[in-house]
Amino acid sequence: MVYILHGDSYDPGMRYEGLARYAFDCGMWGGPNNVAHQSVYNGIFIPHTNAEGVLVLTQILDALIAKTDNCNKIEEYENLKTSITSGMEQRTAIQLIDYILQIIQQD
Repeated sequence: MVYILHGDSYDPGMRYEGLARYAFDCGMWGGPNNVAHQSVYNGIFIPHTNAEGVLVLTQILDALIAKTDNCNKIEEYENLKTSITSGMEQRTAIQLIDYILQIIQQD
């Protein structure tokens, strides 16, 4: 099973940070435009997902696609990319982040 730092945290911002750090193989404040930090979450997903949030989620999914050779996961990540929209409610973004974490954990 893959370990994702903060992947089971109560705080969705921390789960987001863990996902970003895993996807981009980086530490805190790493990744494109230094997005791998829980404080970034508030600015791009609250109260709605803004354009930067859409970009970050797309970049995370692209990074995950590059990390795997599992065709089923690649297809799922590609499908998720098409579902990301600006203006998504925060709850939807949280559910999407949690679903991506679940996909990563699948064997």
